[in-house]
Amino acid sequence: MLLQSEAPVCKNALIIILSFFSNIIFSQDRFITVGPHILNIFNELNSINNVVAASEPFDQKKFPNVKSLGAPSSLNIELIALYNPDYIICWDDAISKKQLLFLEKKYNVICFSSLNIKALTKQYEYIAILVNKSELFKRLYFSGFQKFNKNDYSSSFNYFIKLWDDPLFSSNSGFINDFLKKCGGQNILDFYEPKKSMMLSLEFLINSNVDVIYSIQNDSDKFLNTINPLMKSKLINLGKYNLSLPRLSILKEVDSICQ
Repeated sequence: MLLQSEAPVCKNALIIILSFFSNIIFSQDRFITVGPHILNIFNELNSINNVVAASEPFDQKKFPNVKSLGAPSSLNIELIALYNPDYIICWDDAISKKQLLFLEKKYNVICFSSLNIKALTKQYEYIAILVNKSELFKRLYFSGFQKFNKNDYSSSFNYFIKLWDDPLFSSNSGFINDFLKKCGGQNILDFYEPKKSMMLSLEFLINSNVDVIYSIQNDSDKFLNTINPLMKSKLINLGKYNLSLPRLSILKEVDSICQ
């Protein structure tokens, strides 16, 4: 039994202890992201509140509490310093080596390599552990990946991925390429080594043996007015899938993409 004079002391001690554990439970690491799909990973893991700032492009109406750092080529270093993030998570294609070396001297930087489905999964898992969302990651991964692995498609065709049309920009690697190969396709740029994103001429595309041109962004009038009717007939717009922001939940949509 406590003496009355001891009660205030114990009460104060209890408050201090509860406050200590409350800070542990509710504290949030502050993240800065460089690369649009990195921000999307946090969003899909219901952890967008952990992100204080991000490089462009990103939908600032969708993420009003995330401050813009500007383009990856000209990051707002002063704003980064202001937030003093616990982690900077980046995609290596979205940041120069010079910037990366500078940031690594001052901050805890984790930079992921170029995307394919296997690499993307590892990125999700790593970030999920950092934000304590491992169980959510597992649900997204298993439900989506089972669907992705369910069917193999017997069709065979040559395809081209049009990431941007001015200039004409494509890739023979990455997340989108994994999807289209799952559909039975062969990238007409597969002969290029190493696997990478690249700028090409319209003449190259016109003279290729392509069967299908997959457009990731909505097609501009300039591009549509430039290509001939035959090329237009090969064009399939995948803009509705928003493949520029890869996410685990889209693995369930592989049937729609392949059709």
